[in-house]
Amino acid sequence: FTTEVVTTKHKVRRPEKVLPLEYRNSNVYYRKPGNESVVGFGTYGKVFKAKHIYKGKDVALKRLRMEAEKDGFPITAMREMKILKHLEQREADGVIRLLEVLYEVNLAGSVGCFMAFEYMPHDLTGLLNHPTFSLSDAQKKDLSYQMIDAIGFMHKQGVLHRDIKAANILVSHKGQIKLADFGLARFYDMDKQLNYTNRVVTIWYRAPELLYGATEYGPPIDVWAAACVIVEIFTKHAIFPGSGRELNQLVKLWEVLGFPTQEQWPSISKTEWYFLMRPPAHTTYPSTFATKYQPRLSAELFDLLTSMFLYDPDKRPTAEQCLSHPFFTDEGPKMLRVELDTLGDWHELESKRARKAKEGEER
Repeated sequence: FTTEVVTTKHKVRRPEKVLPLEYRNSNVYYRKPGNESVVGFGTYGKVFKAKHIYKGKDVALKRLRMEAEKDGFPITAMREMKILKHLEQREADGVIRLLEVLYEVNLAGSVGCFMAFEYMPHDLTGLLNHPTFSLSDAQKKDLSYQMIDAIGFMHKQGVLHRDIKAANILVSHKGQIKLADFGLARFYDMDKQLNYTNRVVTIWYRAPELLYGATEYGPPIDVWAAACVIVEIFTKHAIFPGSGRELNQLVKLWEVLGFPTQEQWPSISKTEWYFLMRPPAHTTYPSTFATKYQPRLSAELFDLLTSMFLYDPDKRPTAEQCLSHPFFTDEGPKMLRVELDTLGDWHELESKRARKAKEGEER
């Protein structure tokens, strides 16, 4: 590094520090220390906003948790990288792009590992909770379409996301959405029904087959979660806000959609936890979905969501079928891409900070 000090009459100016020449062609990133640059939390670690020192380009650095790894690199991170590269090779415009993987060695000698992604200034949770900005119905429809289109592309490439939620739908300044956080994603093959864990998908967005203990499942779990996100986009409220426990989450579903019958879902009695997850005797749960949401949604959107919220996963539409629904093809208003150039960064974390600050002022 240069150490020359230039003295003037009024002030002392120190030249900028310059990295040695051998590092000039490397990708070197800077992030603020501590939690100042934290913009979110992935499935397996914090996400920081950072800047490429030479290109001046913003990136998102996802730090991987290495503390509990006895066998080197986390297998979950390896799986995420493999899936993201698989989708990138197939030109997945609606999927966040992984730029590279980096190691960081601090002064104590401990090693940190980061995944560098393209930076997206917004996520859906942040936008929907922004204190001054609101979306038009045409913009809401466009964001919903983009999300389902990206999910459909991913399914065609043999990938289940398994954590679709508003905070994992990132949005650019130009209104383009990208699916993010593939920490729980898996390859799947519809011709080979494999067993997976059912402890996937953030619980408010978790499909009923998972809550009933199913370990053989497929794309319908992402379609269900996407329906939950669409309700949030149009109402700014979660449709099934539970306490975090499986039975309570099922009760939230029953309170809105009614208790599932054998006619609605013929294979429900074959699910792992069917006889455990039962309401008390003589307790009934009639559907309130139409009463609560028909007045708040357009006729075609209500019809689309009704199909996406079918209890039987085999009866839910595919993502591709959702895109051809009259809500997107016929019913007005026409889709309109949102412009967010002047909004500034706004993610779930910023919205939480703003809400806490407001609550503190009101006390």
